[in-house]
Amino acid sequence: MRKNILSLSIAAMIGGLGLAGGASAAVFTKNTTTATATSMVIDGTGIGHQLIVPYFNTQNGNVTNINLVNTDSANGKLVKIRFRGASNSDDLLDFQVFLSPSDVWTASVSKNPTTGVSQLTTNDNSCTLPLAMKGAVIPFGTGRLNPALKDDALAAETREGYIEIINTANIPKAGLRGQATGVLAAATNYVAENPLYTAIKHVAGTAPCTAAPLNATLVDPLIAVSASVNSLGNAANVAPAATERAASTLGLDSPTGLLFANATIVNVPNTTTFPSEAVALRAVLNGANAPANLIHFPQADKDSGGTNLFTTAGAVTSIGELGKVVGVDGVIADPLFKKATNTVKQATSATAVQTVGASGTTPTTLPIITAFYVDMPDLSTPYLVLPAALNNAAANAAAAATAANAAATAGAVADAMGAAAAAGGDAAAVAAAGVAAGAAAGVAINAAAAGAVANVAAITAKTYNDLPLAHVAHVTKLLSATSVNNEILGNSGISGKTDWVFSMPTRRYSVAQNYAWTSSTVSGGIDGRVFTNFDNAPAGAGQASLPFFALTNTSVGGTNGTQICVKGITQTSYDQSEAGVVASPTTASFSPPSATNPSAVLWCGETNVLSFNAASSTSASVLGATVARQNVLTSTGVDGWVSLGTAFAGSQLGGVYMNDATGNQIAPTGLPVVGSAYMQAFNPAASAGTSGTYGVRFAHRYTR
Repeated sequence: MRKNILSLSIAAMIGGLGLAGGASAAVFTKNTTTATATSMVIDGTGIGHQLIVPYFNTQNGNVTNINLVNTDSANGKLVKIRFRGASNSDDLLDFQVFLSPSDVWTASVSKNPTTGVSQLTTNDNSCTLPLAMKGAVIPFGTGRLNPALKDDALAAETREGYIEIINTANIPKAGLRGQATGVLAAATNYVAENPLYTAIKHVAGTAPCTAAPLNATLVDPLIAVSASVNSLGNAANVAPAATERAASTLGLDSPTGLLFANATIVNVPNTTTFPSEAVALRAVLNGANAPANLIHFPQADKDSGGTNLFTTAGAVTSIGELGKVVGVDGVIADPLFKKATNTVKQATSATAVQTVGASGTTPTTLPIITAFYVDMPDLSTPYLVLPAALNNAAANAAAAATAANAAATAGAVADAMGAAAAAGGDAAAVAAAGVAAGAAAGVAINAAAAGAVANVAAITAKTYNDLPLAHVAHVTKLLSATSVNNEILGNSGISGKTDWVFSMPTRRYSVAQNYAWTSSTVSGGIDGRVFTNFDNAPAGAGQASLPFFALTNTSVGGTNGTQICVKGITQTSYDQSEAGVVASPTTASFSPPSATNPSAVLWCGETNVLSFNAASSTSASVLGATVARQNVLTSTGVDGWVSLGTAFAGSQLGGVYMNDATGNQIAPTGLPVVGSAYMQAFNPAASAGTSGTYGVRFAHRYTR
């Protein structure tokens, strides 16, 4: 199992992709015999369930190498990897990796010399879906990018961004229930070893990657039991066991994380290397590592019949006691994918928004972009234990309604029979009166029970559809910082340069850019910003659902004119002589300045690069960034440190408040940001034929 990342950075192999099978999806909590995580934490050791690589770059001769490590020596891991663009978090490439225990997966991302588009290559022997990634040149996609961009401007959008890495399921060695014959109800229906585990376990350095068990994961874990799952989740329903056993037939179990990742930006011509570590989010129960929700989604866009199953209504489609299959609204918070009415708002001017999907809005229907299974999961997908209040809610309502109405029926029958007897009726007349009253009451009983069930089902559907909002608010709050601090290198004697990278990996779930709305055919002041509607969203996991990005702290602009920008950032800069202030303006000064507001402070783009003291946006910089780069001025030729203030007051959000779990209003504070400072220097005394270029990276320090 030879994995040389430096050789990967300069190699381009030729091959193809394979894909087969039907598709659906499942998100469910493990059965009650095993506790499931109730919260997420940022893990200081760098090991977790979900990882964020803040930055990749293939500009200016850069290559980004990626190492993903499974520290679990007992279980394999099913992992979703997604590359997102720097401008607005648009999806560039995603796929699945099947790690065996103690496995390492490596890949390299570089610029295609002909097309200018980023491409991924890997010589790794671990299994993947699509199949046959090893030895292939896999180009990044441009289908989700701004269609108004052409040629190299479009290709450049693929050359910078960040990476999401999500453990969606475990792959245990031991055979799981239902794998022998696929009969879910058979308690003894086991095999000695999980076929999926056998397929991904390395033998003499290479995983067999047997197609059948890998392609079996392209089938819905619930599809085999859907006929027997009562849509009301009543007491007779076997959904809790069935969902878990159905996933077991595929060889999947609840994810326990234990992953870490490293990314290294290598520039061979400049002889510089910038290694970095992924930010780790760990799912915990009482502070200890714990299983999270199994969030398996097949790596396919359509089912075997060619139908995109996510085009159905964005509502709950079936309810299990601890199992759940939901529409897109119950899976992710991305506003461009939302389907249900009132889940999205759009900016109609600099100071106003309107709900999308209601009568009289533009557009009048949702989604803005049709989601496929390959778009799932993401960092907003519910990953923690599902609220107990949702379990069998409709069934409990039906039972309560039936019991109450049964008592009412008995009373109605008794009253009718008593009235008939009092009127002098014989036994037959009294009995007939009772039957008639019972029949009439029965109609009312059935209607009342059905109404109660429908009402609770509607409430349950909304609650499930709001779960992604609660989850992403929880993660966003973890990542939010009120200040970002780091060093700068500007010593002109050694040609010192500094670039700071800021990535906001959860911004997409509050606000996204719809490029179609910025065209000349759209009027009414719409600038393309689309907001997830957090109004009345549940708290979830003890965290309020807060929109950290709102109408008045965002705008649209940036290097390509359609990047979402964040306003209100302040800067304080110092030299290395303790109290010596380099510059301490009330706002940082960017180059080139805004024509209307020369002192405007904006982080434009989801992954923003600040180049300190560069002459212009096209001047040489450490990373050669172009997609979402801005230049900030302190004092040229000076080394020191800078503090950027990111603590937003409620007034800066235009009075947008949300309620916490107890109903109290809360204003968002801080921004969810991760990143590092990249510095470069040159030794002028280096002898001919000796590289004198040096690079160093320091992770940002935060006030959280």
